[in-house]
Amino acid sequence: MTEPLRQPIDSWKAAESNAAAWMRSWGFGDARVTQGGADAGVDVRSRGALAQVKFEASQVGRPVLQRLVGARGRNVDQDLFFFSGAGFSAQAVEYANEMEIRLFKYSLTGAMTPVNRSARAFLRALPGAAEREAAERARTAAERAAVERAAAERRAERRALEERAAAEERQQAAARAETRAAQQRVAEARAAEARAARERAAAERAVVLTRFATALRGVEAKRAAELTRFATALRGVEAKRAAEEEAERQRVVPGVKRVLSGLGLFLITLCSWAAGGPRIHDVVRGAAALSYILFVWGLYAGMSEPPRTPGVRRFFIGVALLVASICSWVFGGPLVRDLVTADGIAAAVVLSVVLMAWGVIGA
Repeated sequence: MTEPLRQPIDSWKAAESNAAAWMRSWGFGDARVTQGGADAGVDVRSRGALAQVKFEASQVGRPVLQRLVGARGRNVDQDLFFFSGAGFSAQAVEYANEMEIRLFKYSLTGAMTPVNRSARAFLRALPGAAEREAAERARTAAERAAVERAAAERRAERRALEERAAAEERQQAAARAETRAAQQRVAEARAAEARAARERAAAERAVVLTRFATALRGVEAKRAAELTRFATALRGVEAKRAAEEEAERQRVVPGVKRVLSGLGLFLITLCSWAAGGPRIHDVVRGAAALSYILFVWGLYAGMSEPPRTPGVRRFFIGVALLVASICSWVFGGPLVRDLVTADGIAAAVVLSVVLMAWGVIGA
């Protein structure tokens, strides 16, 4: 018996074709894949055997095997085969041992592996089974060694990838650490610059505030000095004004009093002269003289401001002479009138006017 050529199992058709090829190699030369239709669950048919092939991801159960037995019917001389890529359940294996159904599990490369006791006994009964088993064991060992080598290579590649990944991770970690350190240095430099800028700004503000305070103190001192000078000047002005007011009061008030006294005495003289007799007239003459003396003296004292110049004195002397002449004429007796008339009242008036004019010119 020669094993069939291996073929990849990638569809249900490939699985059925691979099963038929294995049955032909086992001695069922007329094994062919059924061409659809009502095959009653039979996928590969031969005069001496029937087979069913499952290309599914789930294990085959007992009911499926029972349907295969039912498809054989009364022809008990036909051997029954069942091929599955996913394997069989425990109940299915037990049932297959009872009914002599040969169970095989195929790999994706097309290799066949017996699953139950009947399948293994069938393979041992084939011609050259020992040689095939030895060859199968050798092939299995070679495949296992190849698988182990492939696994070792994959492990080595995985370790290499892990080492490269670890090295890259270390490099990335170092780069991240360097980046963080650079960022930290940049942040520290920026913080130092910000602190220096704040300190410079604070120093500049302090200098500006100091200058402003100095200037403000100078302005305040200047203002205080000006206020002091203004207050001193104001006090001087107030003192001068008070002194002038006091001098004015001292000058005007006595003069007003004298003028009012003279006027009062003059009115009394007029009233006494008008109502009195001859004796009263003699008394009134002296009072009249005193009244115009007081009147002229008050005018001189109240109207002339000190220092009183000779012109002012001459003016008031002229006024006094004029008033005295008039009063003498008015209040004087016959003797006085004769004296004034003899000397001439005009001369007295002219003299008084001359004195007054001379006083005005001299003032």
